This record gives sequence, C-alpha cells and structure tokens, in this order.
Amino acid sequence: MAENTTHTYPAERLIAYSDAIFSIVVTLLVLEIRLPEHSEHGVLNDLFQEWPSILSFLISFFIVTVVWMNHHEMFHHIKRVDYRLIVLNTLLMLNVVLIPLVSSILGRHLLEDQPELINAACIYGLWIAIGGIPFNLLWSYASKQPHLLKEDADPEALQRLGHHYWRGPLLYFLAALLSLFNQWLAVIGYVALLGLYFVPASLWMYKKK
Repeated sequence: MAENTTHTYPAERLIAYSDAIFSIVVTLLVLEIRLPEHSEHGVLNDLFQEWPSILSFLISFFIVTVVWMNHHEMFHHIKRVDYRLIVLNTLLMLNVVLIPLVSSILGRHLLEDQPELINAACIYGLWIAIGGIPFNLLWSYASKQPHLLKEDADPEALQRLGHHYWRGPLLYFLAALLSLFNQWLAVIGYVALLGLYFVPASLWMYKKK
C-alpha cells in the first residue's frame, strides 16, 4: 500500500523552526539578570544581590533545555507533519516563549513577602505545567498517525513514551500547589523534577525482548 502523505510535509522545517525558538528563549532568559551600571559595592556584591534572578534563570534555563531534549526525542520518531500537528507544536512554542516572562516574575518576587511570593511561585509552576498539555497532545496525536511516524517505530515504545510524558504536567502542577504551603518547597520541587526529565526518556525505558 502506498504511503499516505496527503497534506503532510517533511518534519525538518518544523524542527528547525522550533529549535530557533528554543535558542532565542534561552538567550532572553539571561537578560533578566541586570547589574547596576555604576556600582559602589563591587561586582561580586552586585552579583550576590541578584541571586534570586540568577536562581530563576538557572531553573528556567534547564527547564527549557529539558523541553527541548524531550521535543528532540519526540521528533526522533516523527518524520512528517500535518496541519493539526503544526498547530499543536505552535501552542507548545507559545508556552515556551513566555517562560522568560514567568521566570522574571519569579526572580523579582522571590524575596518578597506573601502573597506576592506565593503568586510568583505558583504562576511559574502552573505555566510550566500548562506547557505539558500541548506537548502531550502533540505526542498523543502523532503517535496514533502511522503515516507521520518512521517506519521502524515501535508501538510499545511509543506508548511508554506517552506515559512518561504525561507525568510531567501533573507533577509540576502538584509542585505549584506546594507554593500555597511553602514557597521554597515549590522551588525545590521544580528543581527536583528537572532530574526526572533531564535524562532522555529513551534512557529511562527499556525495550522488552
């Protein structure tokens, strides 16, 4: 049977477009670390005063990197895209480009009193959790469209990837809720979850013999 490529396109351009957005976003993150132009206390003291923004930058940098790594893993199995997949990827990119904004909010309010600190920590975690929705919808759709996948795609491996990905938004949502009890617990939760998804999904899973 001939391959169904009606209204589908090679995935390379979408991957290149997404990679460009990831690159721009990680560059924008560092712009929130601002040192005074004229300092009376020295560079080291100025850097220390900016530690909340630096911490927020580091967390966000690695979160964006994790999203990029798993996006790369996802498109290892996808060879073609259609309009619906492009729309879902666009929604994911919309979430990614706003990460510098929520990162800035977290860095600016990290040392403030409640409720601003609660709001900042909660908004940050909720936005990261929301990003997992289009990510998972994209994968859920693509993994059920054989004509979009590579010929050697393993259905069981695709299913295990889906289970791995769906944990992300749920866990970040729970971490965001921790901010209602203790804001630093939420921040620690965001950092801890990086460990779960920093390792590529393919290394977490094993192939059944």
